[in-house]
Amino acid sequence: MLLYCLRDKKKVDVDPVEYKLDKNGRPRALGTCPICNGAIYTYIKVVDAPPELQKKIAANKGTKKSKN
Repeated sequence: MLLYCLRDKKKVDVDPVEYKLDKNGRPRALGTCPICNGAIYTYIKVVDAPPELQKKIAANKGTKKSKN
């Protein structure tokens, strides 16, 4: 998967990529830059997430607390 490295200022091919949810429930792809070994990530669409992560997203939907 191509991710943008902020240290190197270019897109790099990251393999393996780890998929996780952030604290707000948004899916993201995490990896390590092969050039500088820095941690890089990007937010992804729900439809691009792997099936096991889509199940977690569906389970968390509607569980957010309102700020009222």
